[in-house]
This record gives sequence, structure tokens and C-alpha cells, in this order.
Amino acid sequence: MKHHLMVGTWTAPGRIYTVQFDDEALTLELLKTTKIPEAEPISWMTFSHDKKAIYGAAMKKWNSFAVNSPTDIVHQASHPVAGHRTYAIGSIIFN
Repeated sequence: MKHHLMVGTWTAPGRIYTVQFDDEALTLELLKTTKIPEAEPISWMTFSHDKKAIYGAAMKKWNSFAVNSPTDIVHQASHPVAGHRTYAIGSIIFN
């Protein structure tokens, strides 16, 4: 049986690699390299319950990708991570 795995990158430039593992032949094959926004490499990613979307966390943004097939992954949206200094609104916290 063949299984598809998606692997994100930790460092720029951002990519999602789709690999295929054949558990009978014990082979691993790179099927596709999907480019994602360069400044948004994914440090954590997961599938939606129905496996039609990948959600990712980058250093400064949350990302969403449509999964049309293992080799057709499309960036849909990027949203700022709340609290990142680039997006903070000058709060002061006293302990």
C-alpha cells in the first residue's frame, strides 16, 4: 500500500514536501515540492479532520493551505500571530 506524507520546513525558504511511502516495496519517493510564502516556513503543521486543509504555524503567521490532492497543495491565507512584536500595540506589563 502507498501512503502520502507531507513534511514542512523549519527554515526559509518555506516548502511542503509530499513523499510517498510504499510499505510493500519499502521505498520512499519525493512526489512534489510545494513552494509556500518564503518568509513563512512552517514549524508546526496539521491536517483538518477531513484532510482537505493543512494548517501551519510559522514564526510570525498562521497559514492555511487547500489540499486538492497529495500533489496539489495551494496556499489560501496567512494571518499574523497575535502578540508578535511586529504586530503588538505598545502594551506594558508590570509584575
